[in-house]
Amino acid sequence: MRQQIGRILVILALGLLFFAYSNFLPTSLSNDLIADYVKNHFIREVIFGVVLAALAIRLSLRVQTMREWVALGALGSIVILPFWIAALLGWSTGGLAEIWGGAIDENGAYYLHGPQVVGFYIGWIMMYPASRQATNVSDV
Repeated sequence: MRQQIGRILVILALGLLFFAYSNFLPTSLSNDLIADYVKNHFIREVIFGVVLAALAIRLSLRVQTMREWVALGALGSIVILPFWIAALLGWSTGGLAEIWGGAIDENGAYYLHGPQVVGFYIGWIMMYPASRQATNVSDV
């Protein structure tokens, strides 16, 4: 039961990426304030993010060993942490509302990414393999 709840949290957290892209992609591609090069980069980010999120969701459906659990943690972290790394480096602050043409709240990205990180890591911890046999990586 614990692992099922964890799996649901992980899938919901990773699914927020699809929600974010569906909201921001139409706005960003139609905005003249964003250069074509940045739009091109954003499209590549979307493709990369969607593929990694889909792989992580698929992996979350069958986590039974410690190796799979660690792989899910690594893959999920690659999906959900870039925003926070950019925020820590100061790359995602200031002027967001203007760039998006007032379509988003200045703090909208934080409202989305905060629950995503918390939900993913709580769910991931809850998915920790329960049996001793499952945690023995050398048997895999």
